[in-house]
Amino acid sequence: MRVSAPWYFELAAKRMHSGGRGGWAMMRALGALGLLKGCAGFQLRDGTIIEMPLDAPGVHDHTLPDWYEAEAIVRVIDAVNKSAAPFTLVDCGADVGLYSRLVLAGAKQHISNVIAFEPNGNIYRILEKNLSPGITGIASQTFDCGVGEFDGFGRLVSPGEGASTHAFYIERAETETDLFVRTLDSFDLPPKTNLILKLDIEGAELSALRGAGNLLRNAGHL
Repeated sequence: MRVSAPWYFELAAKRMHSGGRGGWAMMRALGALGLLKGCAGFQLRDGTIIEMPLDAPGVHDHTLPDWYEAEAIVRVIDAVNKSAAPFTLVDCGADVGLYSRLVLAGAKQHISNVIAFEPNGNIYRILEKNLSPGITGIASQTFDCGVGEFDGFGRLVSPGEGASTHAFYIERAETETDLFVRTLDSFDLPPKTNLILKLDIEGAELSALRGAGNLLRNAGHL
């Protein structure tokens, strides 16, 4: 449920979902005017609030938390709640933290900490806030870096003209950049760590798994 957004955003969103004409055009105009740079608050099932960028896909739908990756998240929550072991949630391609927060909303009692990665600097600042211990009530670490099969430098690439920044992906850079890429193995998580591992990194999932061999071999529950 969306609980806060600027009035002009709510006006455009309401028109879009009522079937009224001009809703999508109004939203595009707001973006062109630079009025979609803020955030809207959404209330999750545990009563906590998550901040979502106004220009993120799906934010115009006030039911976003109900359907976002719903089937996958329900399965994760069910599996975690059936285990007595505390889990570490590793969220690669965390965006603003919606996946992590939805899992926590349903299985927080079995999750000891969250480790999240997001290389897009404009999104990362929102991720930091959304996963702060003061909001989630559990320990968390956030890293503004990419995840892959090498430790080095990368660059963010748009998949096409007009694409949302939420869809950018990483390519390896031959020269030093301000974007660092790390393997999951380089974080040296303790052996037998019980893991929830989520990968949503725009086609680089196999690369990230190649950089997580030791982590996966030494994991407890996975």
